[in-house]
Amino acid sequence: MHKKYIDRLCEDFENKMKEMISKSIEEHKVAETENVLYVEVVQHTMFCKKKVEVVYGRKSTLKVLNTSFNH
Repeated sequence: MHKKYIDRLCEDFENKMKEMISKSIEEHKVAETENVLYVEVVQHTMFCKKKVEVVYGRKSTLKVLNTSFNH
């Protein structure tokens, strides 16, 4: 009987925590998307992420370009 009580208590606690976390995430999403600066920073971050994917693994090419521009 006591084991069932503890199991139920843990399950209820876990469910409540998940619910609270999900609610908090949703509230922050709305608040963040209304912040113009936040939206701009996210856009710049996504742009940089796309560009770094293009140059990743091209160390030798970047080295040649860097040498060419520095002379």
